[in-house]
Amino acid sequence: MKNKKVYVVVIVDHQEFWQEPTDYITTATTLDKAKELLVQYLQFNEYSAVDFGQELNNSIEIWEQEIDTLKPRVTFGINLNELLSEPED
Repeated sequence: MKNKKVYVVVIVDHQEFWQEPTDYITTATTLDKAKELLVQYLQFNEYSAVDFGQELNNSIEIWEQEIDTLKPRVTFGINLNELLSEPED
């Protein structure tokens, strides 16, 4: 049986820029959905690609974790400028 995975979107750097009380943003069941939710979060908070200098580009990561296992997580660094400039489906 294949283990199920979750994708957790977290702030890993520059907490003061994001002005969030926690480093957790959201959890999704697929990597694409996690990216979609991150874009929605950025748009809701009225961020745009011009807000992110090079130092902020990897300040948010998506962590892939298998449920009910002790395996190490897989980390996806997110280039926020590229993410916000991708065309929507």
